[in-house]
Amino acid sequence: MVGLDDAMAKIKDHLVRSSSQLEVVSIVGMGGIGLLDSMKIQIDGRSENDIDQLGELVYKKLKGRRYLFVMDDVWDIEAWDTVKRYFPKDKIGSRILLTTRVENVANYINSGSHLHHVRFLNDEESWMLFCQKVFGEGFCPLELEEIGKKIAQNCRGLPLAVSVTGGLMSKATKTPHYWRSIAENLISEIISNDEQCSKILSLSYKYLPYHLKGCFLHMAIFWDDHEIESGNLPSCGLQKESSNQNALKHWKM
Repeated sequence: MVGLDDAMAKIKDHLVRSSSQLEVVSIVGMGGIGLLDSMKIQIDGRSENDIDQLGELVYKKLKGRRYLFVMDDVWDIEAWDTVKRYFPKDKIGSRILLTTRVENVANYINSGSHLHHVRFLNDEESWMLFCQKVFGEGFCPLELEEIGKKIAQNCRGLPLAVSVTGGLMSKATKTPHYWRSIAENLISEIISNDEQCSKILSLSYKYLPYHLKGCFLHMAIFWDDHEIESGNLPSCGLQKESSNQNALKHWKM
């Protein structure tokens, strides 16, 4: 991970250290993937008894085993208090890796120990990541370097923003004029760090080919991790697209 090797090394060290006690390692930072969101969709509609049954099942599966349990994007203390009682404490070196955007949640869970803050990328790191996403193993043409660095800087050090923008630029016309138009859009779209993720992601939709925009919006009716039968693809507007890719049996969201 560009610019985060030092942080990753510290986190890995805490996960593999020799302590036999069950330990929680928390990572605090801006929004990321959202692994816990899919779990929440499945649990929110259940009764208290259903949650208890699920918890007991988790406990039985983990009991007597050394495990690494990952909880991504935890928003509140209540969520942690609900699930923590289902983690066996067998003193065999198990670990829980937790990510959150809310520092109070991390402090409550960790009491200051094994707490890692994910920093933003600096300009040089942002540029390296941007080039990886746009050019892969290649190099940025000299005529695009100045405007490319400006685009990377406008992502304000957020890896997700750099990755999404880089992915967009990798498919874009590689001319200074077109890249300047993207840079101007970035400046106008980004208001504050709190809104940065959604603003950056909205650009990737804005520059989708017209025929794919409707398809993208159609996909919003499917929940996370839902498997879509290939027979349903024509109604999603994907018939033409899938025919060029040997039509996968399932599309997993």
